[in-house]
Amino acid sequence: PTEPPIDYPVNVGCKYYFHPNKDGSIPKNLPDLVNLIEATCDVLVKHGIIRDDNCMIIRSHDGSEVIYDPYHDEGTEVEIRKLT
Repeated sequence: PTEPPIDYPVNVGCKYYFHPNKDGSIPKNLPDLVNLIEATCDVLVKHGIIRDDNCMIIRSHDGSEVIYDPYHDEGTEVEIRKLT
């Protein structure tokens, strides 16, 4: 990144998109949202987006969810919002 890593309080909202089974049902092996968020935060730190994933910088994960949508590309959307 060309900017210094974020070192102020933020909310990191993550939306994880998955496809349902071909019959429209939700898969039996459901992902653990907490583990998905933890992995995402580790990636943000590793790539210099956020200085550290401690609770003084990442203060919340409001808006995070797992979504099963057959029409949306699988993947992750991350929104980082500065808190006041």
